[in-house]
Amino acid sequence: MPEPLSPAARLTHLRRAASRRMRETLHRRGLLHAAAYIMEFPKSGGSWVARMTTDLVALDAGRRGATPGPVLRDHWRYAPALRPTIYVVRDGRDVAVSLYFYHQRELTFGGMRAALADGYLLEILGDGYDLADSKANLPAFIDSLKARPFGGLLRRSGNRRLLGWPEHIADWIGYAEKPPSWPAAPAGPSPNAGGRTQDEGSEGHGGGVSTHPPELGEGSARAARRGRGREREPAPGVLILRYEDLLEDTARELGQISAHLGLDTSPTDHATLAERHSFQATSGRRPGQEDRVAHQRKGIAGDWKNHFTRAAAEAFADYGGRALVALGYEPDDGWMRSMPRDGVSGG
Repeated sequence: MPEPLSPAARLTHLRRAASRRMRETLHRRGLLHAAAYIMEFPKSGGSWVARMTTDLVALDAGRRGATPGPVLRDHWRYAPALRPTIYVVRDGRDVAVSLYFYHQRELTFGGMRAALADGYLLEILGDGYDLADSKANLPAFIDSLKARPFGGLLRRSGNRRLLGWPEHIADWIGYAEKPPSWPAAPAGPSPNAGGRTQDEGSEGHGGGVSTHPPELGEGSARAARRGRGREREPAPGVLILRYEDLLEDTARELGQISAHLGLDTSPTDHATLAERHSFQATSGRRPGQEDRVAHQRKGIAGDWKNHFTRAAAEAFADYGGRALVALGYEPDDGWMRSMPRDGVSGG
């Protein structure tokens, strides 16, 4: 059981929370501005993108003899004043697994979030829960995300202000009722069916997709798998990047960010930054080597296959299955029905 925080620590936490809420209000009203906004649902890779974007902005400012503007990363809802924005999307099944293990990290390091996480896990998993047993726990954990999008990392009141993974993405790119007019995904494996790592690249794919449909680039192999949906003109000033594409070719995606922000950076710059911020360079581990209490836990796509049972798949299909199809991660809900009832899907 985590130790309770002292009154002084609680006061510090409350002051910081109030400061964060004020900062959000000022940015959303256009009274404060950033050089770039990096927005995401938690555990989608936004911190990684923000660090790289900060370096891109600094490179450009240095060449112009200017002071670099701030790069702000957060989980806010869409607002017209938040531009230019890079919105990072990740397969929600991997998001759920990463969020699950982030609770283990919080319990390990203690503090206010540890107490919140412990109370939440006791509530949904019962006394004597064992976080190491992800296969047994994930169905209940995923089901709980409908009511508490950030799980036990926030109080109930904080969770009520937030959107779940499907709704957060819908808020930024509008797939829920009027998805972006991305070309239909072809039949075949989902984009991360192979569980790609940062060491595995591929040739012949274009860069990150702008939210303006005419800029998708007809005939692009990667654009072709972007997803299905009815017409929609998504939020202007927003670049949508997939975590999986960033793993596949980080330098290429940095080029898309640079172009979106109008920066003076080169392919050589992008390759250098991609190497500097690679999983291996920043964690000291190869992609796939897991540390369950590290902020950078594993650094791959498709890890959900190592933890999902049929029950977890059914829970996620109910939570965000429509989003998986709308975003092109799966052609239909066959992925869930193909899961064995007593094990994982081949991870």
